[in-house]
Amino acid sequence: MADAIKRRRQNLDTESTDREILVEYIRQFVDSRRGNQKLLAEASSIPQNKISSLIREKNFSPGMESIIVLAETIQKIQ
Repeated sequence: MADAIKRRRQNLDTESTDREILVEYIRQFVDSRRGNQKLLAEASSIPQNKISSLIREKNFSPGMESIIVLAETIQKIQ
């Protein structure tokens, strides 16, 4: 049980850092060219307003799953 707790704690610690890195990656993609946010929304099925809120650090705080979907979608688009 102690090992499971320790592993989960390490995952939480790295998740925060990974989240910041991935959100910045998404932000750079969206800001790099006009129309990228719309393209990303269409390709990922995540609404534009949710993407905008994520990269502008507003009310929307998606789970890691949504952030990973967005990052993977960017890789497929590029």
